[in-house]
Amino acid sequence: MKDKFQVIEEKIRKAEARLREDEEYVKTLHAEKRQMEDEEIIKAVRRSMAKDGDVRQALQILQSRELGSEGEKEGADD
Repeated sequence: MKDKFQVIEEKIRKAEARLREDEEYVKTLHAEKRQMEDEEIIKAVRRSMAKDGDVRQALQILQSRELGSEGEKEGADD
């Protein structure tokens, strides 16, 4: 029969293993989010270039959208 000390050590090992898995999952989600953001920027630039538009203007529009959404997030925390 395992003593209480060994049982607690086993629980700690299992919890740490789950924590590592969760941290890896969060990293994967952040990478996926970044990829989606990059794809959106590429699409916007391509649309702008296809319409003989100004790439700089397209990037400024995207940046203003991003800043606007960050402001909304900050306001929601208050």
